[in-house]
Amino acid sequence: MKKHLFWLPKTCLIILTFLLPLKFGTTAGIPEMPMTYWTELAGIIVAAWPVLLFSFFAAVTLALAILFTPRPEQPSAELRLYGWLWLLTVAATLPGWIHCTTWDFAALNTAHVLGMLCWALALIRVLDSDRGFARCLIAAIITGLVFSVYSAFSQYFTGFDDTLKFIQEKEAKSGVSILEGQFGNRLKESRVSGDFSICNSYAGYLVMIFPLLLAKLWQVGGRVTPPLPARLILTLPCLGVLLFLLKETGSRGGVLALLGGGFLVLPCLKLARKWKILLWSLVPCGLAAFCLLVKFGRGFNSMLIRFDYFQAAIRMMLLRPFTGAGWGEFLNDYLILKNVVNDESPHSPHNFILTLGSQCGIPVFLLSALLLAIPLIAALTALTRRCKEESPGQAAGEIAMVWGLGGWTIHSMLELNYETTGSWGLAAVLSVLILSRTELPPVKRLLASLTESKASHLVFLLFSAAAAGITLTYLPPLIKAEIYFDQLHSMTDIRFAADPASAGKVQPAVVRDALAKCDPRSPFPYAAVSSYFQSRGPYFTADALEMLDNAIKLTPKRSAYYYRKYRILQAFPSRKAEAETALNKARELSPKNPQYYPGGVTPYGTRSY
Repeated sequence: MKKHLFWLPKTCLIILTFLLPLKFGTTAGIPEMPMTYWTELAGIIVAAWPVLLFSFFAAVTLALAILFTPRPEQPSAELRLYGWLWLLTVAATLPGWIHCTTWDFAALNTAHVLGMLCWALALIRVLDSDRGFARCLIAAIITGLVFSVYSAFSQYFTGFDDTLKFIQEKEAKSGVSILEGQFGNRLKESRVSGDFSICNSYAGYLVMIFPLLLAKLWQVGGRVTPPLPARLILTLPCLGVLLFLLKETGSRGGVLALLGGGFLVLPCLKLARKWKILLWSLVPCGLAAFCLLVKFGRGFNSMLIRFDYFQAAIRMMLLRPFTGAGWGEFLNDYLILKNVVNDESPHSPHNFILTLGSQCGIPVFLLSALLLAIPLIAALTALTRRCKEESPGQAAGEIAMVWGLGGWTIHSMLELNYETTGSWGLAAVLSVLILSRTELPPVKRLLASLTESKASHLVFLLFSAAAAGITLTYLPPLIKAEIYFDQLHSMTDIRFAADPASAGKVQPAVVRDALAKCDPRSPFPYAAVSSYFQSRGPYFTADALEMLDNAIKLTPKRSAYYYRKYRILQAFPSRKAEAETALNKARELSPKNPQYYPGGVTPYGTRSY
């Protein structure tokens, strides 16, 4: 029966692999902004899908893989060991709940890592049983890339103008400015992001997947006589598209990752001395070009600030080595630990392993580093072996894996790849594909033998089933809570309402009823309702403060909420003392924010940049 229904988990894997860059390019773990659960067909087809749905689909896929995947004839010790590493890594994130002060961050990040665990285990189980299935996954990856490139070009030629026109019409109807702050700045920059919510994350995706397409075109060209002209005709335009889109993302980290991935390939190639010298001479040229791009682009400041994120994340790990600061606490603790004076409040350090390590402790920092390093080492090993036997032209597939996965790993040290489901999910696909084709060296056989017994197989299967069961049980209440918050958010914030005219007429009783449906552990529905009451004028000030106080109780380290309370209270001379108390608390939690001080002069100086 299993053989007859084996197509079910395979089909799910193919569909999800195809959809990852098209529907799940949004950022996980950002509870302030709920995802939209589309009910109209147009929204389902065109717009992004909530990332919680990917975790749910991944858990269903894993359940199907457990039920309908035949036992492998030759189990892969490499895949089984990698599966255990995934299980240990996700288990090591649990201490992130201990010091978490805002429930949403722990809940959403746990859902995110559980979903990725189910996804990886489903891939491992199916590929362990059928190695030939790799061709189907590669086809799904490349097909998804083609659609993604089409989306990016549509965005470049017409998308920005259409979006700007739509928002301007909405502003005219609502009388509320939408093109302001970070959103307005990003839209005016016109940086291509495809179906991803962040252009930098899209750049990481391009760096990871495009080498795979180039390799396939190179192999196709090799079947034509003469092969070299055919290969160049096929690959050079494709390479031009990659470089053009990478430039239009405006991602300096993407350019650095592309160069870094290429440099990883060079030592593995078996080339004549003159060719090696020529290629290595391109290294300083590439770095010089990168520096010029940055210098005459957006400058070095926003890149250098990442190092401030990193030092703060490392200090958080050292302060609480076994538990970390807690899920979501990087946002709060960074405001105190940072060395610069500005109003930035990032949710994470923009670094895959430091994001996990700073919030959950050193154990998960080390395990996640292994999670990224092992597939890359396997890819480098496979490329080195292949180049010893054949020319580099025959090793296009191995070169693509090293270049793509190596570039993505470098990019993950600089950008939000942990939070981006589409990016991390595809990296997991490539990682499992690499390990399914790699053999362990003899010195590691002893360790691998521990995973090949029937008892070990049964235990691994039980843990996989537990992961699927826990995820499927854990997710429905979260999805329900996000749906209700999305409804409340659209109701109270005129900028996100489908009909701005009707949104301004929503009555307080209706808003309170919508609030009652939201999860009482989350502060963000209370904050949204507080803003709603504040927008209705002085008569509703008491209601606005009541809701804001409820939000503060649920996230007591959120400096912005105390400052918002100060801004409300300062309009009432009789409550000056309360206003000063709120302002002092905001300054205590974020002492280097120039917005909280007259003239922007903090005790640590003025704005750093």
